[in-house]
Amino acid sequence: MLRLLERWPTQEQLAGATREELVAFAHAAHHGWPERLADRVQEALGHAHFLARPALVRAKAQSIRLAARQLLRITEPLLGAPSHEPGEQIPGGEVSLSFPGLGDRLAARR
Repeated sequence: MLRLLERWPTQEQLAGATREELVAFAHAAHHGWPERLADRVQEALGHAHFLARPALVRAKAQSIRLAARQLLRITEPLLGAPSHEPGEQIPGGEVSLSFPGLGDRLAARR
């Protein structure tokens, strides 16, 4: 969801995405059912929603994109995104690797 908000931070921008773009986006994000995701997004956009004033949408769009990017940067190491070796350069990193079930995909990284 954060990646979706980073790419399309407003309802108008998301509504402008084609089904093919949404399917390709879902594939790139390794979503299990990319076609279903695209259909659900387009279905949700077809319903009446509260519409904020255009000036407010323009003002908040960059804040939403920035917040999504920041949260992605914080969570990527926890989600197994490419990074340094787990536990490396983190004070006490070997401790986080010692927790049962944590593994190298969830271990502390820098």
